[in-house]
Amino acid sequence: MATIDLLIVGMLLTLPQSYVLWIHSSEYGASPLERLWIFVIPGALVAARWLAVRRHRPAGADTVVVTSYVAVIVIGLVNALRLTAYPMNVLSTYGQQLYWLALVALFLKATAGRPRGYVLDLMRRYYVIVAVVGIAFECAYVLLGAQLPHSDVMLPDGFGGMRLVGHNYFVALAYNEVRLFGLPLTRLTFLFLEPRVLAAHLVVGIVLQFGWLWKQVEPRPMRRAQRELGVLVVAFVLANSFYGWMTSAVFVLMGAVALCIAGRFWQSFRALHAAFLVVAFASSLGLGILPRYAPSVIDNTARFAGKSADYMRGALESRGWEWRGLKAFPLGYGVMNLDSDRLHETKGAPLSSPATVPGFFTQNAGFVGVVLLGLVLWRLLGALEQLAARSFCVTDRCAAFLGGATLLSATVLTGIVLLG
Repeated sequence: MATIDLLIVGMLLTLPQSYVLWIHSSEYGASPLERLWIFVIPGALVAARWLAVRRHRPAGADTVVVTSYVAVIVIGLVNALRLTAYPMNVLSTYGQQLYWLALVALFLKATAGRPRGYVLDLMRRYYVIVAVVGIAFECAYVLLGAQLPHSDVMLPDGFGGMRLVGHNYFVALAYNEVRLFGLPLTRLTFLFLEPRVLAAHLVVGIVLQFGWLWKQVEPRPMRRAQRELGVLVVAFVLANSFYGWMTSAVFVLMGAVALCIAGRFWQSFRALHAAFLVVAFASSLGLGILPRYAPSVIDNTARFAGKSADYMRGALESRGWEWRGLKAFPLGYGVMNLDSDRLHETKGAPLSSPATVPGFFTQNAGFVGVVLLGLVLWRLLGALEQLAARSFCVTDRCAAFLGGATLLSATVLTGIVLLG
C-alpha cells in the first residue's frame, strides 16, 4: 500500500505542473483523448486507495480555508467566463484545478489513519527519487548530449506558424544548453514544466530531508540520510534556477531566525510570519522600483545565479503584474490563457495562470480575494503555531516550519503544490 501511496503522491506533486500535461493541452491543438490518461490514471489510483479503507477518519482540513479557496476558484471562473473569447478553454482550466483539489482531498482522507508525518515522508522519498533520476539524466547528457533519444516540442506561435520550445528527453524538457562547472548541461526539469518549478519543489525536499536526518540516531541510517541530502542538493544546483535560489533564501532566512530566537520562534509563530508576509506584500508593491535603485545587488545576484541582469530585472518587475491587474479589475478577472495577449495589451495585466499566492487570490477574486487571502493565511499560520507550540516532536516542528516558509516563499516567488 505504501508503494501505491508513493506513486499517488508523485503524480499529485508532478502532473498538475508537468510539461507532459502542457504539451497535450487543448491550447495547442491536442484532442481530449491524447491527455485523458493523465487524469484517469491518478484518479483510478486515488479511487482504489479510497475504497481500500474500511473506516475513514476525518482528514483535519480547516473548513474555512477550504471554503475560501473554493470560493476564489468559483469567483474566478465566473469572471473568466464573463470576459473570455474561449469559454471551453476556461472551463477546462478551472475544471482541472477542481479535479486535482478533489484528488488531494480524497487522498488525505484515505491516509488520515496513518501515523503523523506519513504523507510528508512520502513526499521526501519522492523528491529523493526525482533527484536521483535527474542526476542520472544529466550524467547521460554530458556523455551523449543530443544523441540521447528525444523528440522536438513544436507549438503554435500565434502567427500561424510553429516554434521550437525545447527537446523532450522523456524525463526532462531541455530548453537550452548551459555550462555549469565547465560541463555542457541542460537545466534540469525532471517532468516539471520549468526548472524553477522543480527547484522550488526540491527546496521542500531538502527541508524534509533535514528533518529526517535530524531524527536519525543510528550511524547507518544517518549516513544514508546524509547521502540522500547530498543528492537533493546536487539536483537543486543542476536546476540552476534564480527562483529556486530565492526560494531557498527564504527558507534559510526563516531557519536562521528559528535558531537565533529558539523557543520564541514557535511561541510567536503566527505573528512572526504575519510580519514577514506584510513585508512581502509591500515588497511586491515596490518591486517595480527596486530594479532602478539596486543595480549593483541585481548585477551581483545575477552573476551568482548565472543569469543576465536584464533577466532578473524583468523577473522583479513582473511581480507588479498582479497589483496592476487588481487596479484594472477590482472584482477580479480569472485565468484566461488564450486571451492573455489580447487583454494584456489593453489592460496591462497577465491573464495566464498566476505564479504567486496573492496573484491567485487577486486575479480570481479582486479585493474580495485580498480579504479571503488574509483570512486563509491567518488561520493556516494559527494551525501551524498550535502544531509547533504543543509538540517537541521533530516531525511536527519540521512540518510547521515547512508550511510557514512555503507560505512566505509562495507569497513573493512561485506557487508550490503542497500536500502536507
